Amino acid sequence: MKTETKQHIQTLVIDRGPIGPSDIARALRISTQMVHRHLKSLLAAGTIKKLGTPPKVLYRAVDLTQSTILPKLNQESIDYINSHYLFVKADGQILAGLD
Repeated sequence: MKTETKQHIQTLVIDRGPIGPSDIARALRISTQMVHRHLKSLLAAGTIKKLGTPPKVLYRAVDLTQSTILPKLNQESIDYINSHYLFVKADGQILAGLD
């Protein structure tokens, strides 16, 4: 149940953008204390970010695509990706492999 609530809070933060704890509590019909407990856990996990200072604090989702670190690939993997994958951007530019 705890994990479910945490997932609902994370989904709400993603869907509604910056949102306050009282709005989350109202939307999910749970206490603000419980919301704060889950927000603290999500902050520690790095999936949300705190904006502002008390009494006006909002939470927003962290863009994980910008903070993701790519693993180092060996040459065999790089060669495979370059020969088997192709990406066409919206403007028509073709990128091959890891370009």
